[in-house]
Amino acid sequence: MTDHDALLSAAEVAGLDLARAKAVLASDTHKDEVLDRHAQAKASGISAVPVYRINGEIIPGGSDAEFLKACGTVISQGRQARW
Repeated sequence: MTDHDALLSAAEVAGLDLARAKAVLASDTHKDEVLDRHAQAKASGISAVPVYRINGEIIPGGSDAEFLKACGTVISQGRQARW
């Protein structure tokens, strides 16, 4: 996400210090880490958010708590999850 207004809005909702958030967005402080994580996600087949990873399995986002709990159970039992 590159929309600074949206990012600042999310920071505010999360209770973060807005002055610090603005300073971080105006700098390249975390640029390398963000680009690295983006590349890792892309290499893992992640193309949208939200997404969850349970025991290395990628779970599509927008799922309710019961679905995620069921996925965790399936994966922890060593079965292949099928979405």
